[in-house]
Amino acid sequence: MAHRTIDAGIDNPASRELDIRVQDSARLEALAIEDLMPPVLTLAEVAKILRCSKAHVSHLVNGKIRGVPILPSVRCGRRTLVRREALIAWMKGLERCQTPGGEYRTRFGSGWQ
Repeated sequence: MAHRTIDAGIDNPASRELDIRVQDSARLEALAIEDLMPPVLTLAEVAKILRCSKAHVSHLVNGKIRGVPILPSVRCGRRTLVRREALIAWMKGLERCQTPGGEYRTRFGSGWQ
């Protein structure tokens, strides 16, 4: 993949940063979204990732959503945080697969239930 250098004739840090981003675009495409997330997430950040409200994430953490396992979290005083690895594992555990009979099965732990 060829890289392009954008030169506006002005040597400033922003133009160099853009050049670095264009050069590293192939490497950036290889990164997974998990690598771009911070190691510890707030409820608001988890809500953005899951595309739901912060209140819904709070219900997930407190186990108030029927049929969905509790989202593991860490409490620091009044603040609730979710580890990136715990969120990824929780999301993978919720992946569903439709069986030939039309039923959905959810993967928890090592197998499908």
